[in-house]
Amino acid sequence: LNYLAVADAAFARGAANEAIDNYRLAAQAMPNDIDVYFRLVHLMITNRQVRPALEVAEQAINADPYSALGWAVRAMAYDWLNEPAEALPSALHAVELEPDNAIVLAILAEVYTDLGDLDAAQAAIDRALQLAPDNFIVQRNDGYLMEAGYYDYDAAIDAYRRALQAAPTQVYAAFDLARVYHYNGDYQEEVETLRQIVERNPENAAAYYQLGNAQWTILGEFEQARNTLERCTSIAPNQVDCLSDLGFLQLREGEYNLCARSYDRAIQAGSANPYDYVYGGTCHIVIDECGRATDILRQALDLTDDLDVLGDIRDGLAQCQVVITLEPTATLPAPAAATATAAAP
Repeated sequence: LNYLAVADAAFARGAANEAIDNYRLAAQAMPNDIDVYFRLVHLMITNRQVRPALEVAEQAINADPYSALGWAVRAMAYDWLNEPAEALPSALHAVELEPDNAIVLAILAEVYTDLGDLDAAQAAIDRALQLAPDNFIVQRNDGYLMEAGYYDYDAAIDAYRRALQAAPTQVYAAFDLARVYHYNGDYQEEVETLRQIVERNPENAAAYYQLGNAQWTILGEFEQARNTLERCTSIAPNQVDCLSDLGFLQLREGEYNLCARSYDRAIQAGSANPYDYVYGGTCHIVIDECGRATDILRQALDLTDDLDVLGDIRDGLAQCQVVITLEPTATLPAPAAATATAAAP
């Protein structure tokens, strides 16, 4: 089986998880092919599998320590882990190995942007644009500098659009574009951008999550959001974000059995969000499953030191006759809108 061909085909139709699985198999079959490693790590990073992506980047460097792409994608992983100072030596070493590699320079520009060294970022992206003006990563990172460095949202929108024209299935630039529309208050443009992502990438779970979250948190389209999130969980049954939002919408509608099951699935899939445990515990309490509620609420105690969240956890435990130490808290807040978060990385 030609895993690389299968991975490329999956990527082309927007099936990111399938592409990642097959790029991983291709890398195992071709352990010295740095291009395969780069595709794998880059796709893992941009689909928020950053910590495991860093481990694969280390494998790429071990396979060929003289490859600039291996060092560059290692730098990108550290940067997306919000560790730009750790990323910089790898990015600089990559440039030292291949000073005229546009992708390497673009990643260096991203790192400098997150370090706040805008002059160095501008110099790196300008050189990358000279070398490869139509490259997706170059255009995307030019947009990122405009957005996160200069707060020039119009210029960022232009660059992100050019990036998407170069590579329509690289959905993270579309998420960037939607985020900038959000900052500008162009909410309809934001949601329309997300809808277009889903149309172009019908097997990308992250796209469904972003769209579903925007539909209910921004437009108040609860039924449409629910349909979108259910589609997400059918494509990717263990997609934690989709399960979390779906559970909240079920809780909102008083569908406590469904809510409890959705949050159970999110927790089993590895959710580290304490409110998934709080809301899941609430649903289990209502359907008279205090044993399960107590179990997951106790797990939540290890996930946060926020006093308000701890108060909600202890209030839920009290309803199952576990010792209460705080007064009941106010109504639980809804999860934050996905596209209102800080710029990636």
